[in-house]
Amino acid sequence: MKLTFVLIGISSLFAAAPAPVVSVKVLGHQPGLKFVRFADPKENAFSAEVPQGWRSKGGLYRFASVDTRGALEITAPEGNARVSWGDAGLPPFTVPTRLLAMAGFRDGSWYSPGYGVRMLVRRYEPGAVFAEDYVRSMVARRLGCESLSIASRASRDDLTEALNGLYAQFGAMGTNVREDAGEVRFTCMRDGQPWTGYYLAVTLFTSNSGGAMWHVEDVVGFAASESGLPAAQAATLRLMQTMQLNPAWVQMQAGITAATSQIVAQTNEKISSIIHDTFQNQQRTYDEVFRHDTNVRRGVTDVMDPDSGDSWKVQNDANYYWHKPGSNVIKGTNTYDSPGPGYEPLQEY
Repeated sequence: MKLTFVLIGISSLFAAAPAPVVSVKVLGHQPGLKFVRFADPKENAFSAEVPQGWRSKGGLYRFASVDTRGALEITAPEGNARVSWGDAGLPPFTVPTRLLAMAGFRDGSWYSPGYGVRMLVRRYEPGAVFAEDYVRSMVARRLGCESLSIASRASRDDLTEALNGLYAQFGAMGTNVREDAGEVRFTCMRDGQPWTGYYLAVTLFTSNSGGAMWHVEDVVGFAASESGLPAAQAATLRLMQTMQLNPAWVQMQAGITAATSQIVAQTNEKISSIIHDTFQNQQRTYDEVFRHDTNVRRGVTDVMDPDSGDSWKVQNDANYYWHKPGSNVIKGTNTYDSPGPGYEPLQEY
C-alpha cells in the first residue's frame, strides 16, 4: 500500500471536484466532523481515522498466506455519503497465455499456483481503465446507482511516475514491475437524487520468464449526494492521511511471505512442467483423433510388428493382418488364420 503517493493523487482531486468546492485545508478539518481511529478487528494489520458516528466495516481479509486484502467502508449516518478503501472481493489476477488456455485456464477462469492462492485469469487493465470498470460494476451495484455516467477518466501520470520510481529502487533482477494509476469521476441517480463520485485505482503488473500477473494495489474513493459531498471528500482525505500499517503485523507478514515465496519458487518449475505436460497430452490426443479420422476417410489402417516396432499403412479391407519377415509383403484375412507359411501376425493401432 503506497499511502504517501496515493495521498498525492487524492489531495489534488479536490481542486477540480464538482461543486460545492471546498479547499483541501478545510477538508482536512471539516466543521461538524469529529474523527476516531478505526483499527482492523481481524489481525490488527492497519488503522485509520474515520468520522465519529459513521458506520465503519472492514479489516484485513486473509485468503492465503501471501494473499491478504485490506478493505474499509464507511457510510454517513444520513446515508448521503459512502467512502471506501480497498476491496476484499478483488483477487490477484494472472494474464491469459496460450499455455494456460491449452491447460483449460481461459480468460475468466480460476487458476491456482498452489498453497491456497487462487488467481483469476484476466487481461491486464491499467489504473484508469480498471477504475472505470470498477465504478460501473462494483460501486454502481453496491450503491444501487441508476443512469450512471462517467464524467471523466484520466491516467495519473504524476502518481504513476512516482510509484514506478519507487519500484525501480527495489525492483528484483529479471522481474519487470510497473504500476499504473488512474481516476474517474462519475454521476448517477440514487433514490431519485443526483450523486457524484470519484475513484482512484493503482494496478500493479509483474512479469518474468514464467509469466505475468497483476493485482489492484489501491482503490479508494467516494460517492455522495450534494448534501453529503463535502463530508465525503473530507472523510476520504482524512482516511488516507491517517492510514497506518501496524509495524508488528508487517514484520510477521514479511516472515510468512518470505517462507511461502521460497516454497512457491521451488515449485514453479514443477507447475510449469505440469502445464506443459497437459498441453503435450492434449496435443497427442488431437493427433490420434486426426490420424484415425484421416484413416477412415482414406479407407486405410495402421499396423505394426510388436517385436520390431516396424509399422505400415494398409488398406482397411480385412479383420487381421500378417507379415512375412524379411519382406514388405502384408496380407489380410477375415479369420485369424495365417495366409501361408512364415507369416506372423501384426497389431492394428
